Amino acid sequence: MERGEFYSMNSEKKRGVQVLITPDIKVAELLNEYPQLETKLVSFSPQFEKLRNPFLRRTVARVTTLRQASVIGGVSISELINSLRKEINQEEILITELKGDKKMSKPAWVEAKNIKIDYDATLDLQQGIHPIGKISKDLETFSEGEVFLLHTQFIPAPLIDLFKNKGFEVYLDASVASDIKTYIQKK
Repeated sequence: MERGEFYSMNSEKKRGVQVLITPDIKVAELLNEYPQLETKLVSFSPQFEKLRNPFLRRTVARVTTLRQASVIGGVSISELINSLRKEINQEEILITELKGDKKMSKPAWVEAKNIKIDYDATLDLQQGIHPIGKISKDLETFSEGEVFLLHTQFIPAPLIDLFKNKGFEVYLDASVASDIKTYIQKK
């Protein structure tokens, strides 16, 4: 590149270079770049059927990576990525599966007496309201040991990652597919 030349994904596309499918690509970016992959992606898991919902496509898919989607769908990230890459003639790549996403046992702090807020985000999500603002604002008022309980109809992988990165403890109970419970505790 010459001095002062700006490089972006758009400049790649203008030059005819394909956007590579990796574990870190956002689902929305993947489907915007390769709309023909929607059917293939949805075929991996019933959870991915929700990507056909225009609201979830505009919101959740914009912040969810394929690695996070693989956790949500309970599919191998390696199989997911390489199957999608094969569909558009990209070479297979070696991908390390994350071991930290295994189901963990219920921690002692996940008790009804510790729950300060019990919030079902289903209706808000259906109305186009993303819960991140409400959850973040509410968590600012929490004391150590208090728990926020979030109910959704899908595993909120980006939210889980966000709050873990902010130092919160997070426990996911996905035993009932229609009521995924995410417990967030202030340490």
